[in-house]
Amino acid sequence: MRPATDDSDRLSPTATTGALAHAIADGVHVLDARGRLVTMNPAAEQILGWRERELEGRDLHDAVHFQDGAGRPMPREACAIQHALRTGEAVRREDDWFTRKDGTVVAVAYTASAVVEDGAVLGVVVVFRDVTEQRAEEAGRIRAAAEREEIVRAMQTSLLPDLPEVSGLELAVSFRPVGSQVLVGGDFYDVFACDGGHMVLIGDVCGKGPETAAVGGMIRYLLRGACRETQDLARVLSLVNAELLTHPAQRFATVVLAFIGPPEDGVRRVTVAAAGHPRPVRLGADGGARSVGGAGQLLGVVTEPRVVTDEVELAEGDALVCFTDGLTELGARTGAGELDVAATLEGLEGRTAAEALTRLEDAGGVLTHAQLPDDVAILAVRAVAEPGLPPRAVHAPSGEVPAEPAVVGEIEAGFREVNERVAQGRPGHDDALGIVCECGHVHCREVIDVPRDAYDAIRDDDRSFVIAPGHQVGAAEQVVERRASYWIVRKWGDAGEVAEARAGD
Repeated sequence: MRPATDDSDRLSPTATTGALAHAIADGVHVLDARGRLVTMNPAAEQILGWRERELEGRDLHDAVHFQDGAGRPMPREACAIQHALRTGEAVRREDDWFTRKDGTVVAVAYTASAVVEDGAVLGVVVVFRDVTEQRAEEAGRIRAAAEREEIVRAMQTSLLPDLPEVSGLELAVSFRPVGSQVLVGGDFYDVFACDGGHMVLIGDVCGKGPETAAVGGMIRYLLRGACRETQDLARVLSLVNAELLTHPAQRFATVVLAFIGPPEDGVRRVTVAAAGHPRPVRLGADGGARSVGGAGQLLGVVTEPRVVTDEVELAEGDALVCFTDGLTELGARTGAGELDVAATLEGLEGRTAAEALTRLEDAGGVLTHAQLPDDVAILAVRAVAEPGLPPRAVHAPSGEVPAEPAVVGEIEAGFREVNERVAQGRPGHDDALGIVCECGHVHCREVIDVPRDAYDAIRDDDRSFVIAPGHQVGAAEQVVERRASYWIVRKWGDAGEVAEARAGD
């Protein structure tokens, strides 16, 4: 091939531009100032099936950009290409739709660059590509990730105990594992019937992550199994210790067991056994608080750990509050000092178990940390004269609000029934109530403080509910009032109708 020898053999800018447009794999449309096609390249013909002569002089918006992927009309004022023609700005879209000659819709990504001369828009050059396969792959990845997340969530949920409703005992638990998308952690808890009474347990496995959570779940079931063989708490802990010593994970754990016997003359006898765990606190009906049990030795380290037991009594209004070191050490990590649980609960007479949890979470700074450095678990058991309220498990906000508005209304109306019982069980002169968040999230049982007069006003409207600040607000509701410690949301549509119907039953 003969090389160029003078300027007459050089490509002109117009010829160069045309050659580039024909060579690139992306489609190119050149439009005039009115949005009519001037020219297009072979790639554009291949992607959309239109020949240049078929579109030349036609309004491109009407021909290929008049609908979206669902077949809904694409208004001209919403068209990014038209925006470039109106303003002279360059625009980019990664998620848009063009229509092929055969009427099928293709996913495209494109840039639209205006041609401007002396301040006037002379036209626009649209460079686009077919991203159908990429979108399909992305959708597949999203579906796969959602399926994996659902499997993980189901596995995690299976490790969370369902607390029983026990006549004469009020139960409340706050469980906040490390991580915003995590439901379980190294801390664990449980309450189950045992030998005419109920066994209460709380523990902490050394470490973090899925393996630690799995070991915690294993220990919980080992404790359940051992308690069926013997009610000697020291023996129970010894059996679990033997299993931990042989477990390949080689993790050690701290545990508190408390066997609460049936009431005798209004008093329940409680045997507390501790294995290296923070001592629980007995909160008296008179507001007096003291630590009970002993430290003992943690499990999974020595063959025969020393276990310390203690005997206490729970009369009406008395409570036993168990917790993990994530609560007490949070302040030490942040420089505020280690939390003294007994001193914090001192003077909290006549309060529900849920309100005791709220007091500890507030004092420990648990609610102010978006990312906790360690799991925090608190379990309170309070003796009451009447059958206890349903257990209120507090989990870190997670999960999705149900898509069906009617389901949202049904779930939240169920929370309202629980909170009605809380309100009815508190003296009318109390300034605040510790109630369950009514946000309707699958895994949320957040306990929040709400002034009584405010909650009375909320209850006057069957469509109004109270939620913790920052919780996800579903499509079936709107926030009508924001306070520091709570938000008020109001249901509409099916959710509101279901709530009203439940309230009228």
